[in-house]
Amino acid sequence: MVDRGLGEFCILEAVRETSVTNRKATKLEDEDLLIAVLNSAPIVDGSPTDQLAVREGGELAKRLGGTGAKSELLHLQQTRDALQDIIRGDPDAADCLASALDKAVMLPEVTPDGIRWQLDAPVDERLSARVVLAWSHVVQQLPGRLRACANTECNLFLIDHSRPATAKWCSMTTCGNRIKARAHAQRARQGDRFDRSSSASASTPTGTLDSNR
Repeated sequence: MVDRGLGEFCILEAVRETSVTNRKATKLEDEDLLIAVLNSAPIVDGSPTDQLAVREGGELAKRLGGTGAKSELLHLQQTRDALQDIIRGDPDAADCLASALDKAVMLPEVTPDGIRWQLDAPVDERLSARVVLAWSHVVQQLPGRLRACANTECNLFLIDHSRPATAKWCSMTTCGNRIKARAHAQRARQGDRFDRSSSASASTPTGTLDSNR
C-alpha cells in the first residue's frame, strides 16, 4: 500500500525516461513503459485506484507515446490487468494477454546496418502491444526478475536489477521499511507474551504438601 501521491510519483518517474525525444535504446526496450503501465493501479490509503481510468489517464497515455483516446485506455487497462495476473502466476491470463496482439505484426525495415523490425498495429492498440512486447523481453532476458511487491497490501511491481536478484519491495522507503517495522513490532509483542507467560509459570507453585504426612 502506498501513500497518496506516491502512485503518481512512481508513474512520473517511469514516464520521465520514456518521454525523452529520440531517447537511446535502454538496457531492455520499453522497460520503463512496462513498469509505468503495471504500476498505474496503486493502492492509495487502503483503496485501489486506477491512473488509466481517471481524466488524467489520457495525459499519461500521451506521455507514454500513445494517443490518449478512450479506446486506447481501455486496451491498456485490459493489458495491464492481464499482465498483473500472469506475473502473479495465473496461467489463464495468457489468453487475455494474447488478445492485445491479435492485430499486431512486426514488419521488416531494411537499413544499411541490417534488418530492423518495426511494430505495426492499429493506432489505439499500438501502445498495449508495445507493453506486451516489453514484458516478453523482460521475462526472457531477465528471467525471474519481474515480480510483484512482496507487500500483499501493495499493487506495484518491480524489475530487480540487483546483482543477487533478491529485491522484494517496490520501494524500500515505503513498503520495505513498513513491513520490516511491522515484523519487528510483532516479534516484540510475541517476546512480551513469552516473558509474561514465563513469569506466571515461575510464580505458580508446582505442587502442595500433604498435611497428613
